[in-house]
Amino acid sequence: MPACLAASALSIVLVGCSSQVEGNPSVSKSLGRPDSTAVPSPPRELGFASYAEDPCKLISKELLESLGYDPSGTVGTEEDGLAIEYAGRGCYWTSNEDPEDFLAINLQTSNSQGGRGGLSERYRFYEAGGYAYWRATQVDEYPAAFFDLLDERAEGRCGIGVGIADDLSYSVVAQNYKENPQRACNVVKEIAGDALQSLKGAN
Repeated sequence: MPACLAASALSIVLVGCSSQVEGNPSVSKSLGRPDSTAVPSPPRELGFASYAEDPCKLISKELLESLGYDPSGTVGTEEDGLAIEYAGRGCYWTSNEDPEDFLAINLQTSNSQGGRGGLSERYRFYEAGGYAYWRATQVDEYPAAFFDLLDERAEGRCGIGVGIADDLSYSVVAQNYKENPQRACNVVKEIAGDALQSLKGAN
């Protein structure tokens, strides 16, 4: 993944990193016990199953093509460094028209293994000042929220996270929808829903 894309995708998946993030206070790895009432548990716990090694397969090629993305996708590698260490493996897709338009999904397997997993832990990160905004929602009855380190929704960037177990979640981010900023949030929610259907079918 090119460095600029890796950094952009990473900005939504970082949870509990002890280093300073520009524009946000430093938050230690241990944020305390998540408030279990802030984020509801999923109706049925899911896992990443066979998608853990190739998250690109989570999203249907038909949907990606309909949204104007190259459906082949690129799986994150160990060369992506922090994105793998703090989040887990992910995949990104670039637009057929503009390479600056990109879509990324990350499976928070490393977060879970490091005790930073689950949507409730992300909410704790938000309460500690780590995220610029938090807007609770649902994706097919599963707990979800729009959030990001910086609020760039007006510039056409949006991120969403979905909880599939109390200690496991995944996130989707899209950016560069400058001509239609609201579309970014619509796109990430649609992609998150497609990923959820794939996970349900594998669990």
